[in-house]
Amino acid sequence: MDTDNTPKNAQINAYHTAHGEVNISLYPSNLSQDGKKRFYGRIRRRTVTLDNVIAHMVREYHTGVSPNIIEHAAGLLKTGMKDFLSQGYAVDLLNFGTLYITVRGEITPDMTKSELSKHIHLSFTPSLEMENEVRRLAVGIIQKPRNGRIIERIEDLSDPDSDGQTVTCGHAVKISGTALKLGGDEYGVYFAPVSADDALVKDRSAWTKVENVFTNKPSNLQFYVPEQLEPGKSYRIVVISSLSVSGNRIKSPVQTVSETVQAVK
Repeated sequence: MDTDNTPKNAQINAYHTAHGEVNISLYPSNLSQDGKKRFYGRIRRRTVTLDNVIAHMVREYHTGVSPNIIEHAAGLLKTGMKDFLSQGYAVDLLNFGTLYITVRGEITPDMTKSELSKHIHLSFTPSLEMENEVRRLAVGIIQKPRNGRIIERIEDLSDPDSDGQTVTCGHAVKISGTALKLGGDEYGVYFAPVSADDALVKDRSAWTKVENVFTNKPSNLQFYVPEQLEPGKSYRIVVISSLSVSGNRIKSPVQTVSETVQAVK
């Protein structure tokens, strides 16, 4: 007879998952000191869904609880937390950190309540426990820029608070970097889907071409995101050009690929 009276959640918390690693991409910074080249790093975002988390729990922790019950309980937690957020409360997100309501952007004393409401946003402050957890990750591959071509920044022009991780279907986007200008015999901008391991799908028949590029400069391209992208799906922006870094025509086109972005409506 099993006499272990330890609560289930305590048993689960006793498990220690082996820590993985992250790959860091280096990008040149416009800020420099003493003439020295400076770089900043980005880590490619890999997102797991609730279904992924539940399957992992059932497989690794042997909870004895059916996936349907876990999903139902998670849905109840979401509803309860949303109730408190809608009343203006900050919410502790299972010790991962705190969701809280803040005001962003420039405001003036003469704004109406409806105008001020447009500046209300949701923010998140991670807990010290989770900050310490991710610091235990190992650094895998350090990717450095090659051939002087790079996409440094992605801006969703329909969202002033864009973090560069999402693009809005049918709206304008700006990508900044170096040697991005389109030209020569073969050129174009495409949204290429990514595989489950976040790798670029190389089959061009699966790519979606951008039809309206309204700014074409070496330092930035601006265009409208295709309407037909699938919301919630991840893509990489692929810039193909037959111009050299110095702007001269070249025989073979070259590709510049962005970090992963998610399409949203």
